[in-house]
Amino acid sequence: MTTAAPQVVSRPWLSIWTHPRSTFRALLDAPPRPVEWLLIMTSGFAQSLVQGYESSAGAKAPLALIVPMAAVVGSIWGLLQYHLVTGLLFLADRWTGGRVTYREMRTVTAWSAVPQVAIVAAWLLSAAAIGRFLFVNPEQFGPNTTLQPPLIMLALFLVSIVSAIWCVVILVKGVAEAQRSSAGKAILTVLGAGALLLALAFVVVLLVVATIAILR
Repeated sequence: MTTAAPQVVSRPWLSIWTHPRSTFRALLDAPPRPVEWLLIMTSGFAQSLVQGYESSAGAKAPLALIVPMAAVVGSIWGLLQYHLVTGLLFLADRWTGGRVTYREMRTVTAWSAVPQVAIVAAWLLSAAAIGRFLFVNPEQFGPNTTLQPPLIMLALFLVSIVSAIWCVVILVKGVAEAQRSSAGKAILTVLGAGALLLALAFVVVLLVVATIAILR
C-alpha cells in the first residue's frame, strides 16, 4: 500500500504529476472534492480549443467570441465525456474481476484531467499573443499560408503532446491505485474501456446509416 505525504493531500494538482499513486490514494480515501467538476469541464474546454483550430474558427469569428464559446461548449462536452469514460472504465473493471466503486472511478477520471489545465493555459497564452489567427488552420488556406509564429506553435504543440501523454499515464496510475493492483491490470482495464468505446461508436454509426437508409 502506498502512503500519502501531507503535501499530497493539500496540493494534489501538483503532486499528481510526480507521485500519482500516492496522490490518488489520498484522494480516494477522502470525500470527493468540488474541484473535480472544474477539472472535467477544463478537459472539455481544452478539446474545444483544439477543435476551434481544426475548424478555422478564427477565420469566421473574433477571439472574444471564440474563447467563451469554446468554454461553454467544451464544458458541456467535458461533462458528457466524463460520465461516459467513467462508466466504460467501471464496466471494464467489473469484467476483469475488479471491485472499484463508481465513485472511486469518477475520482480517477476527474483527476487524470489535471494535465489538461496546462493545455488550456498554453492555448490561452498563445491566443493572447497571436489573437484570433491562432484558431486558423493553415491547411485550409493552402500549404504556403503562414499565420502563426513557428516558435509559439511548436511550444503549443509540445505542451499539448506532453500533457496528453501524461493524462494517460495518470489515468493508468489512478486505475491501478483504485484497483490496488499492478499497472498491467490497469492498462488492460483502460484498453477494455477503449474497446467498449469503439464498439459503442460502431453501433451508433450503424444506427445512423440504417436510419438514413430508411428515411430515403
